[in-house]
Amino acid sequence: MGSWSLGSNKLRKFIFTHNPQPPHNLIRIYPNPDLFDVMPESQVYARVIKRNKAVGIIPCESEAERSECLKSYRLRHMDHPEAPPLSLPPIGQHYVVDEADLPGGVVSTDNDVRYFFDCWEWRTSAGRVGVNMRKARALHLGQIRKVRDDQLLVEDINMLRAIEAGDLTEQSAVAVRKQTLRDLPESFDLSMVSKPEELSRQWPAELPERD
Repeated sequence: MGSWSLGSNKLRKFIFTHNPQPPHNLIRIYPNPDLFDVMPESQVYARVIKRNKAVGIIPCESEAERSECLKSYRLRHMDHPEAPPLSLPPIGQHYVVDEADLPGGVVSTDNDVRYFFDCWEWRTSAGRVGVNMRKARALHLGQIRKVRDDQLLVEDINMLRAIEAGDLTEQSAVAVRKQTLRDLPESFDLSMVSKPEELSRQWPAELPERD
């Protein structure tokens, strides 16, 4: 399975298929870039798709193809009876998608497309990858909650120091900050945000900036 290779100026194509295992909705595959040096692009993708079908990562597209994959596996392992049986997914589809058509566009160090990958899904009607915004909001709020919890621990230490110093003003200020933090993320409304690139920019001013 390919990784996000950054720094290339050439647009790439990614292979996607449905992922039966949560939390991801899709499996993303990018061929080894070295393959493009020794064969045409079309052959690279055909080879990668065929190999991934043979091991059950990409589903076969017909029962005949599925039977052929199972037969090929048995032939390759005739001399290895201890080899486990091949488990193939149900008949399904895969999609080859231009990088520019991914949510958020071209992958780069300035683009935050990977942040919402768990929320990507294939939109059959549109013929492209989209972002499930309900899941994206939940993911983003989960990140806010994590940073909020860390900040509450910081304020607990600040309160102890204020108590030790007998600083009633600081104790009162810390109490206010802690209550503000406790109200997050419920007080941070993201319900009207409809685009992932806008969602990733929404961050409570009361928290440290997101890494």
